[in-house]
Amino acid sequence: MSIDGDQKRNQVFTDAKNYIKQASEMLQREAARLRHKQEAIDAMSKKLEHVHFTSTIQLNVGGHRFTTSLQTLTKDPNSMLAAMFSGKFEMKPSDDGAFFIDRDETHFRFILNYLRTGKLTLPVGATFLDDLAEEAEFYQIQGILEDLKPKAPKNFED
Repeated sequence: MSIDGDQKRNQVFTDAKNYIKQASEMLQREAARLRHKQEAIDAMSKKLEHVHFTSTIQLNVGGHRFTTSLQTLTKDPNSMLAAMFSGKFEMKPSDDGAFFIDRDETHFRFILNYLRTGKLTLPVGATFLDDLAEEAEFYQIQGILEDLKPKAPKNFED
C-alpha cells in the first residue's frame, strides 16, 4: 500500500468521523428540541386537566346570549339552573337553539361566573347588590346569597 493510498483512506475515515459527529450533534439538538416541545405539551395537558369538554349550552337571558357548559349550569345541585338542566324536566331550546330565560340579563354574568369559579367577583364599588341578591334568589344560588349577606363586624379585645 502506498502512502498516498493510506492518506486517502485516513482522509475518508476522518471525513466519515466528522460526518458522524455532525449527524450526532444534529440528532442531539433535535432530541433537545423535541424534549422541550414535549415539556410544553405536558404543561398544556396539565392545565387542560381542569377543563372539561362537555356539552355547550346556549342561553338567551332577557335577549342576551350566553354560552356555557352543562357542567357549569349543574354545578350547584340545589339551584334552579341545575334542576332545569338535570334531565328530569323536558327542556327544549327555542328555534335559534338557545334556552330562553325570561329575566334581565344585566347580572346573569355574575351568576354564571360564580358557578364557573365558586367565587363571587364583582366590580369595586358595585351598587347593584340588592338586584344581584334578587337574581341569586330567583336562581336559588345559596352561595351568592351567603356572600352578599352583610358581615358582622369583628370585635377585637385588648
